[in-house]
Amino acid sequence: STPIHVVVSNSNIKNKCDIITYILDSEPSSVRYVDREGMTLLAEACKIDNIISGSLFEVVQLLFNTWPEALMIVDHHGCLPIHHLPVRNNYLGKFWMFLRQSFFTSTFPITIPVNDSF
Repeated sequence: STPIHVVVSNSNIKNKCDIITYILDSEPSSVRYVDREGMTLLAEACKIDNIISGSLFEVVQLLFNTWPEALMIVDHHGCLPIHHLPVRNNYLGKFWMFLRQSFFTSTFPITIPVNDSF
């Protein structure tokens, strides 16, 4: 584990965004950490145990904004980071809206097909 992984995966840490931003400012490449299960920090942040810790959606957004390509990385279980988002509290819907806004404001560096027939 790296310090940033410990911060992202520990639901008891307060002010996660501030700490993660500090770590990323000192070591930008740490956002590309992948654990032994093939999970990126974005995937780890999306897990239900971590989502429960208050402002975690901001952590998901921060990690996505720092390394958006992580959204497309499949772990060793065949899951994308969004597969770890809990259905309750509409986290998937909130993340989808975030992606759409990023895509349509041209801040999204990768192409995702948009299908509005859902």
